Amino acid sequence: MGKIYSQLVGLMPTTDKTTLILALGVRLILAPFTGHPFDLPIWFETGNAVAQLRSPYDLLRPIGYAGIWPIWLGVSSATAALISPGNQSLYDLLIKLPIIATDFFIPTLVVRLTNEIRSSSQQDPSMALRISRSYLLNPFIIVASSVWAMPDNIIAGGILLALLETRKIRLASFAFAFSTLLKPYPIVLLPPVLRYFRERALRFTMSFLALAGIGVIVPVILLRTSFSRLLEVLISQTFRLPNGISPLAISTNLISQYPEVFTLQGIESLIEPWPVRYLWIEALVGLTVLLILMPRPTRTVTLVAWMRIFAVAYYLLFDAVSEQTLIPFAVLCMLDTASIGHLGKRSTYWLLSAIVMAFLSLNVPIWRFLYPIVEITVTGPAWGLFQTWGMIVLRILFVIVMLRDARMSWKVVKQI
Repeated sequence: MGKIYSQLVGLMPTTDKTTLILALGVRLILAPFTGHPFDLPIWFETGNAVAQLRSPYDLLRPIGYAGIWPIWLGVSSATAALISPGNQSLYDLLIKLPIIATDFFIPTLVVRLTNEIRSSSQQDPSMALRISRSYLLNPFIIVASSVWAMPDNIIAGGILLALLETRKIRLASFAFAFSTLLKPYPIVLLPPVLRYFRERALRFTMSFLALAGIGVIVPVILLRTSFSRLLEVLISQTFRLPNGISPLAISTNLISQYPEVFTLQGIESLIEPWPVRYLWIEALVGLTVLLILMPRPTRTVTLVAWMRIFAVAYYLLFDAVSEQTLIPFAVLCMLDTASIGHLGKRSTYWLLSAIVMAFLSLNVPIWRFLYPIVEITVTGPAWGLFQTWGMIVLRILFVIVMLRDARMSWKVVKQI
């Protein structure tokens, strides 16, 4: 154990021992006994199916992602069954191990990228320590990764690695492709990346498509499923009723609390037409045109600013924004240190983390994180009213913070 700890400290020059011990301890204590009450059962069922070499896409509740994550769930299931059959807590912990490990590499990646943006050859110890503590002790990060078992921090790590390795086009494309193979939403960040590479964009695209193709085809073969079935499951993720922290999901709150005034049919009649349901695609197309007309981003700080603008358009207009999918955006917002030298209290990173943490505490809600040990349910008109209007207010604050960040990013873009 002491050797493992020493290796961790060696890999984490951005943090202090107290933060490392506290961050690791909290994660390891929570991991075996907590989970998302909706998604963790799907993780368990998917892993069990994959461990038996059955397709996870033919289950009653199929997983909505391509093969990389289902394969890891299968490995976790097989390992848990080998060590302690029927031990759900061990299974839960094994699923979360790569997620927990990634949490301890992200601060180092952020510090390296920040130093690169600021043209600094040496790390500022105080800045590195602030970044490390801000990430490792962030309740939102801890809940999404070590409690909910969501691999979105691995996606964030892939994006950071791609930004760090822009001089190595193949490595950058592979890192980005790996992120999109876990969940497809990082694709919305591709236009600024391709514009940044300009004449090297074709090489990036070919390498990206090669790895993405292998990452889809190989799991399809291993999991004994058809590509058409996988495609059907993936497409279904874009045809969902508004939910999560998406501002469009305010409609579902109003329906649940005031069914005599707001009906599902009435809401669907507003959001089903093409211009509304696919506003996020239309916005991204418009931003891509603007990106082409504007001077090409030639610095990492400008590229990150464009990526944040594209991300804001997606998060505000997509109709199903799960809270954990905001981790990559929050991590990109940590790069505010490039301009102000520290994560200020009014930085997007902190404001967004606070809003999302408050929202997920109401949305799930927080006392149901104890799955698989116990499932606690609280009902009643008073709780329903508080939950409904709490989430509405938080979604409005979410819009304000995201628009504010887009405005700050736009100022960076215009400084070219």
